[in-house]
Amino acid sequence: MAKDTFNYDNLSGEIIKLVGGQDNILKLRHCYTRLRFTLKDEAKTQKESLEALEGVLGVFTNPEEYMVVIGNNVPKVYEVIMNKLNIDKEKPVDENLDDTKKGNVFSRILSIIMASMQSIVNLICAGGIIKGLMTLLTMSNLLPADSGVFVLMNAMGDAIFYFLPIALGYNFAKNLKGNQFLGMLIGAILCYPTINDVDLNFLGHVINVKYTGTFLPVVFIVALAVPIEKWLNSHLPQVLKSFLTPTIVLLITIPLGFLLIGPFANLIGTGINTIMTGLIDFNPVIAGFIIGATWQVLVLFGLHGVPSTFIFMNLAVGNTDQFLAMNIFISFAATGVASAMYLRTKDANLKSVALPAVISGFFGITEPIIYGVTLPRMKMFIVSCVAAALGCATTGLLNVTAYSFSGIGFFAILGMLNPENPNIIPVLAIIAVHFTTGFVLAFLTFRDKKEGLIK
Repeated sequence: MAKDTFNYDNLSGEIIKLVGGQDNILKLRHCYTRLRFTLKDEAKTQKESLEALEGVLGVFTNPEEYMVVIGNNVPKVYEVIMNKLNIDKEKPVDENLDDTKKGNVFSRILSIIMASMQSIVNLICAGGIIKGLMTLLTMSNLLPADSGVFVLMNAMGDAIFYFLPIALGYNFAKNLKGNQFLGMLIGAILCYPTINDVDLNFLGHVINVKYTGTFLPVVFIVALAVPIEKWLNSHLPQVLKSFLTPTIVLLITIPLGFLLIGPFANLIGTGINTIMTGLIDFNPVIAGFIIGATWQVLVLFGLHGVPSTFIFMNLAVGNTDQFLAMNIFISFAATGVASAMYLRTKDANLKSVALPAVISGFFGITEPIIYGVTLPRMKMFIVSCVAAALGCATTGLLNVTAYSFSGIGFFAILGMLNPENPNIIPVLAIIAVHFTTGFVLAFLTFRDKKEGLIK
């Protein structure tokens, strides 16, 4: 294997300088392909110079974040930048910096929730892959449902969903600058077996709720617990607060959370699911067409994490999710377009960018294709959106839905298999429509023209 000789130290130093310097950085996180900065003053950035850097695929913003697109090497660049800023990654980044940036409350809360989900997405993916493998093995009569191996694998696949409140409680408390272990404990209490899905009498009122596998209840309860914890820590004597603070926090928040906040949060989650599924149920073909046509635009501005968060909420409580099935294979439309461009172009530079982008696309990472291949040639980006729209409409036509999140790219196939009646043919047909449509449309329309570039 060739050694990676790219100088990430120089790139990281230039990025820090061009986003306005260390003093302008309030917060930094990363997703699959982007560095996501929260900045004091966006006017201090130098966008054109950033985009000109070797190793940077593009720069985009949304109301909360300034995003520098790196591609598959983003973890390496993030690590170097964090070391240069001398920030402890175990703490929220803005705890180490002077955070004076204010945004609207909703977008800030949503940003924290998305950041809390980010670090466990790969664990959810691992659980989905295991569940998908179990479906394939059972379908092939290689794994009897009454075997010990089946039971053990089922535990491996289900655990992250069942105990999701624990992981979310930890992450959400950390991102709110609270005691993450107290957040984890709140999640564990919500998962305690004897209080879930049973009738409990409280002063003559019977409450029956289920919090295992839920998303919003622990978020709401931790959001209440952290301010109370901070107030107690600032008012209790040092000798008492280490054990009295968590005791008082639990005695206040758990009864309120279990009896009032949790049921209300579950009601919100049910409402969101009803709205999302209702739109698809109204006409799944039209819904798929609209989702496919607009999804890459959401990716472009980093807004695809918002609906994705609600998708995970839906799957966590045991629902199937057709919204996920409609967007999960869009990467194959973009990959088809990039593959055709690679074959048609005589531009050596485009070929060198397109080939690794195609490889990433097959594994579900589309940002290198969008920023490095299609978006600079706007017509090809539109072609990619058209191919995705037709592919997602096919998803609605064939009524394919997601049973778990098993990853992106080819790995997503496993999550689309019904454990009770697995049928892989419609899933492969959807992938074929995405890829073939993108490839054919791009092959017929792409030309090497410099004037089509937007940067």
